[in-house]
Amino acid sequence: AGRGRMSPPPFLQVVRLARGAPAADVARAALPALEAADTDPAAALEHLRKLACVSVRRADLASTGVGAAVRRLKRCRHVDVAVSAHRLVEKWKAVVTREIQGRKAGAAAG
Repeated sequence: AGRGRMSPPPFLQVVRLARGAPAADVARAALPALEAADTDPAAALEHLRKLACVSVRRADLASTGVGAAVRRLKRCRHVDVAVSAHRLVEKWKAVVTREIQGRKAGAAAG
């Protein structure tokens, strides 16, 4: 029997959707699902995965409100959503810290 093409696992499908899209657009699209995490944790997880795959800047987090939305999910009653949100917040903290340090280093050198 011939083998049909298997579709990639859901996580890889999410990565493909997020890759190349502007971070602010991905963030805005994720907000409704993040805010409904208690009623639809699977959708929230999918959007958390998308957000983890895009390169964000401090301005993206602030202008879209997604940083605050994900931070709130750290207390979600669905453990997998809470853990994913916590990891994403930690990743974003590191990104913002590097961004700030880079600006300070550039200002000191310039």
